[in-house]
Amino acid sequence: MKEFKKLIGRGIIILELFLLLFLILNVLYTKLVIEKTIAFRKAESLTKYLSKSPEINYAFFGSSHTENSVNSEFIPDSYKFSGGAITYLETYYELKKLTKENVNIKYAFLELDMHTFSSYQFSFERPILLNLWYYSSIANLSEISIATNEPQSKLWFQLHFPVVGNGENFFVKKSDSGSSNGYSKSDENIPVEDIDEIAKRRADRQFRNREIISEYYFDYFIKTLEIAKRNNI
Repeated sequence: MKEFKKLIGRGIIILELFLLLFLILNVLYTKLVIEKTIAFRKAESLTKYLSKSPEINYAFFGSSHTENSVNSEFIPDSYKFSGGAITYLETYYELKKLTKENVNIKYAFLELDMHTFSSYQFSFERPILLNLWYYSSIANLSEISIATNEPQSKLWFQLHFPVVGNGENFFVKKSDSGSSNGYSKSDENIPVEDIDEIAKRRADRQFRNREIISEYYFDYFIKTLEIAKRNNI
């Protein structure tokens, strides 16, 4: 009986050490990975921007096309809400958050490109909604669960234990240059390749055997327009 109690005691100690290590790794992951992402830096930048003025004359929304073609630092009273692989699901939640917080947007520029509504987005080896830590402040997990078709339990685990449930951030582009007006400088070296070949490969990847207009993303585009209309944007 004594040996059994010792065995149980050792098991509890090992379990406690394991949980402590897990929590430490979770904190380190948040500090060293999530807080280094461009998305996190942009969230910090937006908080600073809105602390000075709750008004944005020109708001730019979109994917990497908007991200790489608009420099908001050269446009007075503007802010850029764009990023790689951003879809209209994220844009819908972003605009919903801004209007809920009484941010006054005068003009919103929405990206429309050939790939905008492609079902290609569903083929990514990552959740439909990236940066759950950010969007959970806009909508509850029940709503996000319906939008992404993911179980609430899985979303809860991803949110509170990102080191296990949100590992895709290991591969998300990092930024050490900060962000201003939603603009992030990238130190990435882009290789010089044949532009025509790049365009052909991307078109093939995004449209071959895909829905050109996915009902899912088009529906969130309409919802985004409805939010803009209700708020006189």
